Amino acid sequence: MRPGGLPRKGKKKTSRAALGLTVLRCNPDQIVSSTLVRAAQTAEIMRDTLSVESLPETSPYLRPDVPVKETVRWLAEQKVESIMLVGHMPDLSTLASVLISGNAEPRITMKKAAVCAISFSRTLPAEGKGRLEWLMQPRQLRSLADSKHGRSTGM
Repeated sequence: MRPGGLPRKGKKKTSRAALGLTVLRCNPDQIVSSTLVRAAQTAEIMRDTLSVESLPETSPYLRPDVPVKETVRWLAEQKVESIMLVGHMPDLSTLASVLISGNAEPRITMKKAAVCAISFSRTLPAEGKGRLEWLMQPRQLRSLADSKHGRSTGM
């Protein structure tokens, strides 16, 4: 394990959560992570499990403490239809809240390895323009994976 990297248990849990995303038929065009080690490792696990063709990219706009307005502006400049962002808490909860409600106060609880889908109808990503399609906590994702792959559902 590299310094600051995911521990073995974290990799295993993240892999099971990613398997849960296959049940939801999650297939992003691109995966972009923070430049920090744990996020980049999580992005690799997601890519491998979800069979995303392109390699994960990193973005400094997903690092902790980058102002959410800068991240929203960067997100609107992306040229793909669907993108998976891998970052840090509470920053991703705040970003999701801003995209959905326009309010930076986190109103969405997301644990480590939680995933949500936010869509935008006829508009680029912008504050308050997103619609929450779904939110899955890691325990729910692992349970989906376990039920699909015939494992016990010990969460």
